[in-house]
Amino acid sequence: MKFLTYAASLLCIVNTTCFAANIISVVDSQSCKQMRGTDKQFILALKKGEEVTRSILKCVNDANLPGASFSGLGALENPTLDFYSVAMKKFQGKTFDGVFELISLNGTISSAESKRGMNIHVALGDSEYHVIGGHLDNALVGVKADITITPFKGKVAKKFDDKIGVSFLTAGA
Repeated sequence: MKFLTYAASLLCIVNTTCFAANIISVVDSQSCKQMRGTDKQFILALKKGEEVTRSILKCVNDANLPGASFSGLGALENPTLDFYSVAMKKFQGKTFDGVFELISLNGTISSAESKRGMNIHVALGDSEYHVIGGHLDNALVGVKADITITPFKGKVAKKFDDKIGVSFLTAGA
């Protein structure tokens, strides 16, 4: 429990909208229902071996949030990253073997054509201090991952753009 309190305190230092460690709740992937309908930030603490994208989606769904933005840090194992080719209008994926420091994770979850849509980008570092980054397709938690989730107050939707080949967040959804 001391670790979770420390993690919440550390994220409060980084996040200027948090003024005291005790105002952020920390949940794990099995207790997200506690956050049902909240409009307050909370931390999803993931453990080694949990699948990151699936865990974030499940948590937002379990908490019955209309959408959310999120950020995180920790370590990921065997991440698959995507790069979007505008010319080909499709994502090209590549899996990286090993455990990588999760330098930064940022994303949104919204509704796209009546289903949830996620957009997650990461920057990862290796043991040689090289950095790779891109759209996160999937990855396991390598050591731990702390994901700060900021619920949207209303529904946020995405609309597909035929010209570019991807969905974009829409204003006034």
